[in-house]
Amino acid sequence: MGQKEERNDGGVVVVKPKPSKGLASKTVDWLEWVFVKLMHDPKKPLHYLSGNFAPVDETPPLQDLPVKGHLPQWCLFRRMIHGMRIKDGKATYVSRFVGTSRLKQEEFYDGAKFMKIGDLKGMFGLVMVNMQMLRAKLQVLDMSYGHGTDCCNFLPANTALVYHHGKLLALHEGDKPYAIKVLEDGDLQTIGMLDYDKRLTHTFTAHPKVDPITGEMFTFGYSQTPPFITYRVISKDGIMQDPVPITVSGPVMMHDFAITENYAIFMDLPLYFRPKVMGLCKNIDSCSYGLFQIPINSTQNML
Repeated sequence: MGQKEERNDGGVVVVKPKPSKGLASKTVDWLEWVFVKLMHDPKKPLHYLSGNFAPVDETPPLQDLPVKGHLPQWCLFRRMIHGMRIKDGKATYVSRFVGTSRLKQEEFYDGAKFMKIGDLKGMFGLVMVNMQMLRAKLQVLDMSYGHGTDCCNFLPANTALVYHHGKLLALHEGDKPYAIKVLEDGDLQTIGMLDYDKRLTHTFTAHPKVDPITGEMFTFGYSQTPPFITYRVISKDGIMQDPVPITVSGPVMMHDFAITENYAIFMDLPLYFRPKVMGLCKNIDSCSYGLFQIPINSTQNML
C-alpha cells in the first residue's frame, strides 16, 4: 500500500500491515455472509472448533512451574510455538502465536478474514477463494508483506523451526520465514518477517536443509504459476543466492525435498492444484480437499 518499509538491525522486516477498514470491508463481509447463509448447512457440527481443535489464547511466561514425573519426549506442536526454559531447577513454560501479517490483520478486524482449509469444499470453496481475492483487490487485506495464505498457508507460521545465521525462524510453506527471539525470561517474541533484503519473493518451505559442514541452508518455494518450483541456496552468512527455477509438469504441492552431498532431490508427485475440479463434485464432503487432484494411473518420474 505504499508505506515505508521498516527493518531492524538484522535486516528483518518489521510487519506493520495497514488494511483498509471501511465500506469495502463491510461490503465484502456482507457478501461472504450471504454466501455462507445460502451454501453452508448450520446443522452440520463444526468439529474443527471443538475439543483438541478449539480456539486457544496465548500464555505469558508462567514462572516456577511444579514438576511432576519426567519431562515428556519432544514432539511437534500445532498452531502455536511453545517454549520451555529450565534454569536453576525451575521450569518456565510459554506459548505464543507467531506475529504474522495475517494474525495482525485478523486481530485488527477481531475476526477471520483469510480463507481457511476447511472452506475449500466444492463450489463453496471456490467462492471463498474469490472472496479472499476480492478483499485483496479492494485492499481490505494488506498483502504487501506476502499473501499469508498463498497456495495452502491456512495456519500460522509454525510448521517447523530452523536456526540459521543467528536467527530462529518459524516456518510455513505458504509464506516467508518469521524471525523469533527468545527473551531472558523465556518468553517468545516475533521480530518480523525475513525476506533476505527483498531477494525472497516467493514462498519458503517449512523444511529447509542446513549443511552441517558448509553452514549453507538449502530451500525452495512452490507456486500455482510458472516457475512452479524455485530452488534457493543461502550462504552461512545469511546471503540468499540467485533463484534457480525448476520445470515440472504443473502446479504441485511439494511439501519437502532432500539433499545429498552433490544433489538436491525434488519428487514430482501427482498432487496438483486444480481449483476447477472443486466445482465438479456433487457431494461436498468428497471435495474437502478439492483444491488438489491426483490423476488416476498417473506415474511421475523423480528429478
